[in-house]
Amino acid sequence: SAGLRGNYYNTFNRFYLEPRVNLSWLLFNPLQLTASGEYRTQHISQIKESVVSDLSLENQVWKLASKERFPIIESYQVTSGLVYRKSGWFLEVEGYYKSIEGVTSLTFGFLNPVDNDYRTGNSTVKGLDAFLKKQWGYYKSWVSYSYLNTQNTFIGLNNDEPFPGNWNIRHLVNWSHFYTVGQLHLSVGWNWHTGKSYTQISQSEEPAGGPISIGYDQLNGQNLPVYHRLDFSALYEFEGSKSMRYRVGLSILNVYNRKNILNREFRTTPSLDNDLIDTRIYSLGITPNLVVRVFW
Repeated sequence: SAGLRGNYYNTFNRFYLEPRVNLSWLLFNPLQLTASGEYRTQHISQIKESVVSDLSLENQVWKLASKERFPIIESYQVTSGLVYRKSGWFLEVEGYYKSIEGVTSLTFGFLNPVDNDYRTGNSTVKGLDAFLKKQWGYYKSWVSYSYLNTQNTFIGLNNDEPFPGNWNIRHLVNWSHFYTVGQLHLSVGWNWHTGKSYTQISQSEEPAGGPISIGYDQLNGQNLPVYHRLDFSALYEFEGSKSMRYRVGLSILNVYNRKNILNREFRTTPSLDNDLIDTRIYSLGITPNLVVRVFW
């Protein structure tokens, strides 16, 4: 199947044709091969602005394209994969490559408070997704794996060299199990991934006990430790009357109380005798939840 879309942007007095195509071949039963390619444009830029604070807030600012600063975003993407279905087994594997031009970001979003200019650049994304599922009677399980490599290039940043995106997580694994006994539903899920990127700093102090100055290493050149956690949940459904139905459940997040670090930020105290503050934000520890729902 193929399609063609046309967009006209009067601000730029430009007309864009956006072709796309999806291909599918049944190589032999039950193996199917797939491929796709597309070109897209977007006239709205999302500017990720991080606010360095105890709350580690992030604002998502949206801006229409303009001739002065914000270009129209153009992206090219190709994918290729395979799908296998037989005897309750389901397997899907897909690789993709995406190139984006006209990406806009606030430098502050890369946790460098010295320079907070708006900049435009390009981004390339290489990835692989794999998904496997199987069911045996009342029990089913699925596991997924994702590989992601995002590289950004901005003029005037990181010596004009590519660097990983803020949320570039190279490897991610999810493994889930589900079992049903009558009205009782049990599930266990395990999540594991490599740490996200962050920018390391080198600390230096001015002569004669002056204020601390911070030097930044390569943007997003380091990775946080590996993240993993185990979750459990149990749900039980029953009827109380002809028109009433109840559901009670218990879930436990992070069963083995893993201490995962989610983010790391650096700043200094606003004073002459300033100190370096290394803020590390951690996920919740073991967290039980109880739910009661009534349906009528």
